[in-house]
Amino acid sequence: MVSTKLVQAKSNEQVKKYQINLEKLVQRKTRQLEDSNKDLLSKNREKEVLIKEIHHRVKNNMQIIISLLNMQANLASTEHEKSVFNESKDRIRSMALIHERLYLEKDILNISLNEYIDELIHELSSSYRNDQQVEFIVNAKKLEISIDAAIPIGLLMNELITNSLKHAFVNKGGTIAIEEYYENDEVTLIVKDSGPGFDFENYQGKTFGLELVEILVSQLNGVLEYSNKNGSSYLIRFPYQ
Repeated sequence: MVSTKLVQAKSNEQVKKYQINLEKLVQRKTRQLEDSNKDLLSKNREKEVLIKEIHHRVKNNMQIIISLLNMQANLASTEHEKSVFNESKDRIRSMALIHERLYLEKDILNISLNEYIDELIHELSSSYRNDQQVEFIVNAKKLEISIDAAIPIGLLMNELITNSLKHAFVNKGGTIAIEEYYENDEVTLIVKDSGPGFDFENYQGKTFGLELVEILVSQLNGVLEYSNKNGSSYLIRFPYQ
């Protein structure tokens, strides 16, 4: 019995030593992991700051291009030349807005689509301000989209809204309705105005704006449907990105 107790005591002592060594090992590994996590967090913050700065600089460079186009538009001799410069300016502004939002957003890789639409409407309304009273009706849910999808979406929205502002309301006011919703991993955008409607059959493929919209929709792997019933209506459906 004495011999057995001595063996048990020795075993217990060894177990305690193992436990102490194990606890020390766990504490050392925990400190190493904590230090690694702190290092990773620091590097991630540095990368976020760098990416935000890149977006900010891209936006500023686009603003310079917009200013140059504005100067050229003022020097243009015909209204057609001025409109070409102004349309190019609006397209660049739609992209500059995306980089500005990415600079301001907490998520540096995605932007809020509904907030972007609101800003784009404000910018375009200011560019095409005239005596006509145009009301915007927006029904857009909060949806985050990647920059890869944001650029073509911004450009095609610019084209569709600009087209309505320029052509849909001749000597009168009206409405431009914009709807966005997400369902079954698919995003649907609808832009519709209350104008006389656009003759898609005769003009399909003959206007640069509509050709550009079709190209942008294909970049999104989406489909485009349009109608001129009770005004011009465009429906774009594409996979969520």
